[in-house]
Amino acid sequence: MAKRRRTRSSSAKPSSVPPDTALPPFPADMTADSVERALLLGTDREQLRQLFSEDYLRQLQHLAQQANRVSTRGGLRVLILPGIMGSTLEADGNTIWIDPFDIARGRLTQLALTGSNDTVRSNGVFLPSYLELKLRLQIAGFQPEYFHFDWRQPVQIAGKRLADRIRAFSTDRQRVAIVAHSMGGLVARAALKLLSSNTDAVEQTVLLGTPNFGSFAPAQVMTGQYSTAEWVARLDFRHNLEDVVKDVFSTFTGLCQMLPAGSHANGVDYFDLASFPSQGPRPRAAVLRAAVDLQSSLIAGAIGEGDDARPLTMIAGVGVETVVGLLRERDKFGLIKSSAGDGTVPLAMAELPGAIHRYCQVSHGKLPTNGEVIRAVIDVLKTGRTERLDDRPDELLRHRLPPTSDLHRDALALRMAASATSVPVTTTEIRHMLEPFAAPGEADATTPSVGSTSTLALSKEPVVVGRKRTQRLDLRLAQGDITQAEGQAVMLGIFSDVRPGGAAVAIDQQIDGVLAEVIERRMYSANLGEVFVLPTPRRAIRADLLVLIGLGSFNEFTEETFRFAVENAMRTLLRCQVDNIVTVPIGGGTGLAKPAIVRALVQGLLAALKDAGSRPSLRELTICERDAATYEQLSHDVLQLAASPQLDDLEVTFDREILPEPPAVRTRSGHTLEFEGNRSYLIVRKVAGPDAASSNTTIDVSVLTSGRSATVLSAEQDIHNKQFEQLLDAIRKATSSGGRTGFNALTKVGEQAAELLLPKLIRDALEELRPMPLTLVNDAWSSRVPWEVVRLGDWSFGEDGNLSRRYSTDNISVAKWLRERRQAEQLRFLLVVDPTEDLEGAEREGRRIEGLIAKHKGMSLTRLWKSEATRERISAELESGEHDVLHYAGHAFFDPDNRSASGIVCAGHSVLSGRDLARLDSLPALCVFNACESGRVRSQRLPLKNPSRAEVKMQDLIDRNVSFAEAWLRGGIGNFVGTYWPVGDHAAAVFAETFYGVLLAQDPQVPPTIGSALAKAREQLYSESELDWANYIHYGEPAFRLKLSDRT
Repeated sequence: MAKRRRTRSSSAKPSSVPPDTALPPFPADMTADSVERALLLGTDREQLRQLFSEDYLRQLQHLAQQANRVSTRGGLRVLILPGIMGSTLEADGNTIWIDPFDIARGRLTQLALTGSNDTVRSNGVFLPSYLELKLRLQIAGFQPEYFHFDWRQPVQIAGKRLADRIRAFSTDRQRVAIVAHSMGGLVARAALKLLSSNTDAVEQTVLLGTPNFGSFAPAQVMTGQYSTAEWVARLDFRHNLEDVVKDVFSTFTGLCQMLPAGSHANGVDYFDLASFPSQGPRPRAAVLRAAVDLQSSLIAGAIGEGDDARPLTMIAGVGVETVVGLLRERDKFGLIKSSAGDGTVPLAMAELPGAIHRYCQVSHGKLPTNGEVIRAVIDVLKTGRTERLDDRPDELLRHRLPPTSDLHRDALALRMAASATSVPVTTTEIRHMLEPFAAPGEADATTPSVGSTSTLALSKEPVVVGRKRTQRLDLRLAQGDITQAEGQAVMLGIFSDVRPGGAAVAIDQQIDGVLAEVIERRMYSANLGEVFVLPTPRRAIRADLLVLIGLGSFNEFTEETFRFAVENAMRTLLRCQVDNIVTVPIGGGTGLAKPAIVRALVQGLLAALKDAGSRPSLRELTICERDAATYEQLSHDVLQLAASPQLDDLEVTFDREILPEPPAVRTRSGHTLEFEGNRSYLIVRKVAGPDAASSNTTIDVSVLTSGRSATVLSAEQDIHNKQFEQLLDAIRKATSSGGRTGFNALTKVGEQAAELLLPKLIRDALEELRPMPLTLVNDAWSSRVPWEVVRLGDWSFGEDGNLSRRYSTDNISVAKWLRERRQAEQLRFLLVVDPTEDLEGAEREGRRIEGLIAKHKGMSLTRLWKSEATRERISAELESGEHDVLHYAGHAFFDPDNRSASGIVCAGHSVLSGRDLARLDSLPALCVFNACESGRVRSQRLPLKNPSRAEVKMQDLIDRNVSFAEAWLRGGIGNFVGTYWPVGDHAAAVFAETFYGVLLAQDPQVPPTIGSALAKAREQLYSESELDWANYIHYGEPAFRLKLSDRT
């Protein structure tokens, strides 16, 4: 910024506005929603670095990820009120406060409160000061939201708006609490005064540094003696300090209302202009008169009266140098200072008779970002009281902290004085411009700086944390591949319905795909706390056992659930006398901070050791990390944890090592877990409705993203059931139209489906990431939704995301395919065609598949045609172990009352159900069901005449096929491919030719997995404008290979 000579009395104004390069970028227009979205998705990094310091940004990202995992449904709604200058202001849609570029151009004058045609509105909060509070409240289970307000206006105006908002919540029977900082506390008290007849409207009210009887800071602002006013004047290239005060700040009634009131004003009437210096900037007499008598509009220190009175909680800062009195001089005020305050509000003006008081040595602007204060607020909201802070200020008053509000201003002044050229303002200085009123947050002491390993200067010798205890633990951090670490057991975490990645891939490649087979056979459900132990092949890795810990559903994974899972696994290992365990920061791919993961890991271990009593055997725990930078960071975290009181019962030795590179391995089986790049998971579960009280269905939608910035995002969506029915009807009409018309209509319906079914956060994340493949984990309700048609812009779930599904349910059978068949070279089909002898479409399908198989030497066929396809014959062929694929063209049977009884209709109208399959010892690895033109059976009586396509509801088609898929998965089928609606002849031919061609590894560039085959087939259908690209559904594992021979 160009150097200027400016004095308070000068009326000179710069003649030009500086170029944009004189100021650093500052994202003034980023909304709270967009910032939280960016924190979760890892986007807009540069803008976030301008809002927050690098270390604080890291902390906020972890907090945002934690908050997103917590379900706050039914939680107490908490309104967060910022302090004066803590709400952002816009004029005619353009954010001016606080935007350094608009201030530099002199646009601050648009905020002057001079007439009835005022167009200024509040549009958000100063996020560096208030975002952490919101996230931590959300993590605690509350439903926090900001209540921003125009702080220029009288407090009573914002108070009325707040009262109206609370009444609306009361009408909806929602519980409400208030957390208010500074001036926001006055707004809260004004609202509570208006609500005094309804004492139950607000459960708790917490005030942070509220100037209940004023402050001397407004008088300093009005005379240009305050750092914030000086900062604004330094930024403004059109107006000097006197102009800014006279033309802008002196018009703010809300600011004047916070002048010292009554007996707290030391006998001075600050609402009389004569009490101000006679020269220099001064307030306006009319505005002072309008600001008189705020106190009569405010509730006292408690809600209600007598025994039913509910006190407000007032948290006041003390022990910070504060202006506690003013001496009027000719052109300025003399300042009387004391430690009896928070740097902005004197203690005597903060204390509120009737309220409960707690005290802390924290400056005014930092109260809403201080960790201990926030924890105290959470205590009060939950229990009505807190023991975290002092209940008396005496001890805190003995220690005085210097004010920090002027440090950045003075640093800039020194640089300007020492330079003959332009001196740009830094982003840090802009963030601290409001520090006396709303200070930017800072990283906790437990959050190490980026690139820092503290001052460990770690030696090559082990670090011994000196406690003399009978139980000793060697805690080792190893950089490198977990396969090269030595121990009795390697411990990995597995999520339900998620194919493992990371360390599991490295381990599986060393043990010849054993883990891949466990996952693909559905042998391990990975429910929270489940333990699964595998002996490792001799010399495959440097451990005897592979221990899998069930982490449950990824959208419910928290530090607490992980601690429980670890404790359960450790307890099992200790009982088995395992004394040397190797692991990794489990769950790092969910976005949970690795320091938190390590902390939970050790806490789970400690709980298990305590439970083991006098018999604990564990002596060594090794944590492996491949990434060098993360390894250095974890060194700091682990050493800090080793020295913490949590490990007081152990003598801890901390050591580090570098592991050798793992050898190259060629698996004999031909298939292991693989690194799958951009694979993501979408989990959808119904959480409420519909019922007598609501016609809506509420679903919880979560997405697990992949890559280095992997995280879990969750949000709820309310779906009006009538709109859902209309969506399904629109899909039916589109599919009935066919051709280009139906193709285009389905595209439009897909966009409508995204709006109806997906919360905005999830839509934004998926459109940003565009994962491929995308795996949907659905429950019974969400299985009824044709997710394949969903479209976000030019990206669709089915065609671009190559959606596969997993059914989230209990008691599903292991997959009964034979390994012998996967290792055999030939792909063998069981083709079952038209057992009821009434489907011309099924006959065409059967002949088509016969012709396709005849063209390929790598395929062979067993055919059961019409009356040959009896229930007994089909059962015998399925159990024979001679077939890789069952391709069925016939009727499906749907039993809505007993889904396990659903199945296929055999000759003689008998049904082969999923329940029947459960009795068979072996089954093909893949079942393909191409729905023919009349494959719709919806009742116990099988129709002789099939209804026309137009008569059938789309929901009936979906229920039939989903029920069929579920029943056969429960019976032991590993993979199921079917259709929603009857498929056209040409589309069926294209799909079969392409799908089976990939499975036979005809294209060396395409891996012969079911997912790749499905993607290629959908892509081909889409390229030919066939709407059946969205028709095919797949339940199972997209990475599954039917053949494991060297050829594939």
